[in-house]
Amino acid sequence: MFKNVMSDTIRLIRFPLIVLVVAIHVVQIYPDPLDTCSFIYLMIKNGIARCAVPLFFLISGYLFFIKADNFSFKYYNRNVKKRVNSLLVPYLLWNLPIVFFCLKNSLGKDFFYQLGCGMGILPLVGPNSFEPPVPFDSPMWYVRDLFVMAIISPLIYVAMRRRIIACIIIILLSISMCMQLMPDFCGLSNTSLLFFSVGAFLALHPLSDVTLIRLLHYKGYILGLLVAVWLLLVWIDVLYSLPDIYSIPWHGLQIIFGCCSVLLGFASLERCSDTALSVRLSSSTFFIYCAHYYFCIYFTFPLYRSIAPFGAGLLAFYIISIMLVVMLCIILSRLGNRYLPAIMNILSGNRAKQ
Repeated sequence: MFKNVMSDTIRLIRFPLIVLVVAIHVVQIYPDPLDTCSFIYLMIKNGIARCAVPLFFLISGYLFFIKADNFSFKYYNRNVKKRVNSLLVPYLLWNLPIVFFCLKNSLGKDFFYQLGCGMGILPLVGPNSFEPPVPFDSPMWYVRDLFVMAIISPLIYVAMRRRIIACIIIILLSISMCMQLMPDFCGLSNTSLLFFSVGAFLALHPLSDVTLIRLLHYKGYILGLLVAVWLLLVWIDVLYSLPDIYSIPWHGLQIIFGCCSVLLGFASLERCSDTALSVRLSSSTFFIYCAHYYFCIYFTFPLYRSIAPFGAGLLAFYIISIMLVVMLCIILSRLGNRYLPAIMNILSGNRAKQ
């Protein structure tokens, strides 16, 4: 029963999550939350939307270990090979423009350093550097980290195999993420380790039917409490953590409560059919994830600079930009699947509909 509920939840949740990912990147400005509209904008961008990528890690961890009752080298080898095509190849291709940029602007030894930075392998040096290293197509850090999670999956399997030990490790990883006790390395971040491990835990230790029925029976009370705490933490996070949203534990806590709220909320919905809009659009999720930042760089960022809205105008621009970028990505995905299916299949990691 738990596997059926998780399967339906994953099918239903993917598209809403990718909309939230777009909401994080579509406008890069952090106004003071002095007026209501700016506060709502920051609540969505720096609060509610921040649970999207961690939930993608959780889903990926769950799907990686769902058939790992007897984890073996054969199982590991088969799954890593799949992820070379589904993760590594798209990661390299979507960051390919940095090669041409480096060829044009870098000479000598600087070429390989700039290329490593643009590919998200080497950190930038200086006061404005990103930590951990961010690739040219910056949201693709998730794909990079996910591939690293696949590489170290035997370690995660060993850590999550025993229920009690796994719970202790998850608690420690949660504390580490909230307090930033462990620095984020290239491909190995607090977020990826924690939520991929949680997904592995749910796959290896599924809830019993009795526990799941009780959980869903009291879903209204539990969900209400989770959402109330989540929104309170988001409110605190927005008011007190700007401009550095990672400087205090509220940010990590609100992500954890947000993931729990969203996951339970979608699990509580009625079983979805293949004709549900969210399910039909979910086939474009990975392409939207890879492509949307290019629309942000060359469309929404310049447009914002030319208009410079604030207050209600900023909120309206933000919401319209999210819808436009998502729609453009879906249209491009559909056209590519129809007229260039082979290329689209490579760019989307063998996820394109033929």
